[in-house]
Amino acid sequence: MKTLEQKQKSLRLSAFAVIACLSVEFILGMYTALFVDMDSGAGASNPIVMVHATLGLILLVLAIITFVHGAGTKNRVPLISSAIGLAMILTSDICGTVFIMDPKKDVYSFIMALGILGAFISYNLVWNYARNQRKDA
Repeated sequence: MKTLEQKQKSLRLSAFAVIACLSVEFILGMYTALFVDMDSGAGASNPIVMVHATLGLILLVLAIITFVHGAGTKNRVPLISSAIGLAMILTSDICGTVFIMDPKKDVYSFIMALGILGAFISYNLVWNYARNQRKDA
């Protein structure tokens, strides 16, 4: 059975992994929005778009892992923040799938960007909580 310190470390590492992936995901999304012609129909087969979509799925898995670690601390801050972050990433993934099917609906691209921003804020709260708990121990 893990000690509280081990749980905090797992939470801190998983939150950091999500934050790092969100940063790369946002950059790939901006590149896609600015330089990839999604209207031509060939946009979905662009290697940058494929990496962007794959990283979105990896982020979903990391978000679930972070939520489980957050629930393991039995504290509301990481639990609620990681749940909100997970919901934001899931929303972004769904909007990304819809946007690939119909790239003329820019609102889905906008919602993806807002979801990443919201998740970034949520996981920074989780990471700061776990980091501050280490200092208090």
